Amino acid sequence: MKIEMSLKDVYRAMDTKRWQIVKTARAQSVAEHSYMVAMISMFIMEIMGIEDKSEVLRLAMCHDLSEVYTGDLATPLKRMGGETLKKVLSDFESRVYVAGESIKSDNTMAKDIVKIADFIEALAFLSYNTMTPHGFKVFETIRQKMHDYLANCKTEGLRSAALLVEDEILNGEETTLDDIMNET
Repeated sequence: MKIEMSLKDVYRAMDTKRWQIVKTARAQSVAEHSYMVAMISMFIMEIMGIEDKSEVLRLAMCHDLSEVYTGDLATPLKRMGGETLKKVLSDFESRVYVAGESIKSDNTMAKDIVKIADFIEALAFLSYNTMTPHGFKVFETIRQKMHDYLANCKTEGLRSAALLVEDEILNGEETTLDDIMNET
C-alpha cells in the first residue's frame, strides 16, 4: 500500500526531532537536517562536476521524511532490532511518497552522495552542539562510519569531494558581513 504524504504531513518535519538519545545544546528537526543534507550534497556535486543535481537534491530533501511517522529511531535500537527491523523500516520507507515521488531512489550515485552528505551533516551538527562525552563518542563513531563507507564506495570522485567538504565544514572559515563589505 502506497503512503502519499500530504503537504501538512511534510510540514510536520519541522517538529520531528533528531538526536533522541544524544544531549545537544539545541534541538534539530528532520526538516533542518534535510535542508542541510541538500546543501552539503550541492557542494559535493559542484566539486565532482555534476551538472544535473535534481535527483540528488530530491533524495536529500526526502530521505528522512518517513520519520514524520516513526520518529528518529536511535541507532542502538535499530541495531538491536537487527535485520528484521531493518527490513520492516525499509519496506515502510519504500511505500512513502511525496507529491507522487518515492522518498527513496534507485540511483546509486544519488544514494552515495546523500549518504555521505548525511554523515557530514551529522558531524557538523554535533561539532557545534554536542554537550557530553557520549556525544563526542557518537561524533567519532559517525566519522569512522563515513570513512569506512567512502573506502568501499564505487562512486567516482566522491571520496575526494567528501573529504574536502568535511574539512571545510569542520575547519573552514566563516564569512562575515564585515568581510564582504571590506572586499568591495
